[in-house]
Amino acid sequence: MGDKNNFFNPTSPRLRWTRRFWWLWIIAVIGVLMVGFVIYNSNNDQKQQATNTEADPLKECIEGGVGYERAKIIDDVTKDATVEEYGSIRKCYVQFTGYPVFGPAPVLSLPYDPNDIPSRGLMPMGETLVHSEPGKGGHPGIDFFWDTAEDVRILASMDAWVVGIKDSGEVPGVKDVLTAWDGWGVDYCSIAILNPDLQVGDMIKKGDYIGLARHPGEYLDENKKPNKKFIHWQFGYAYANQGVRDRLCPMTYFDSISTAEIEKIWAENETTPENLANAPDICSNYYKNRDK
Repeated sequence: MGDKNNFFNPTSPRLRWTRRFWWLWIIAVIGVLMVGFVIYNSNNDQKQQATNTEADPLKECIEGGVGYERAKIIDDVTKDATVEEYGSIRKCYVQFTGYPVFGPAPVLSLPYDPNDIPSRGLMPMGETLVHSEPGKGGHPGIDFFWDTAEDVRILASMDAWVVGIKDSGEVPGVKDVLTAWDGWGVDYCSIAILNPDLQVGDMIKKGDYIGLARHPGEYLDENKKPNKKFIHWQFGYAYANQGVRDRLCPMTYFDSISTAEIEKIWAENETTPENLANAPDICSNYYKNRDK
């Protein structure tokens, strides 16, 4: 007879043990398969989580419950989105990518109450006597001036998101308000007292209150009290959180009433022959006809 301890001997105790506990082998095999299945699913979950994490910044900036799937399809959302939803989607897209999405061109109004016509006129775009730095194109916006010690309320020229409120750098406490909508924007600069309810992320409508115009410090009356007001206003293509970056002449974007009013102000503008020769139009030099 062979060795009883030989595994292949039918009378071997090892073989008898294996036959008796065959079900343990089945359990072991099932256990190995289950562990493999768990590891496989875990790897897939990690990959899916990584994919979701990449989309989180856009998801988090969507406001008003607008779904991520709707936000991804920028060209389709206008079919059923409200104005507020549509603006929110566009705003988030700009914030997430850094690139503007251009919608229809806005129709602008002048940035003040019709009863507060700038009595001291304006400084045109492209003027290079004061703004003479080479390569900059001259004055990059329009300055509106008032001969008054009274408050002058500055109003929104277009519907837009407030994308920035920053110090102007000229006088402590003076602010610049940056707004944008669908790639277009207006900056309201040198705001002396800001609307206390205005915050970055707010949606403003044309005519909404922005703040009060600033007093230029060099102008005082005979009693050395402020008697002037002004703001710097500029329009153009706006980029994420940066306000207007590529300035345009606004004349072809104003509504008819605003166009007639600003042309009247310019025609009555008090200026010197030297200034008029340097900038004969509201948009002169580099900015003449630069509306696209």
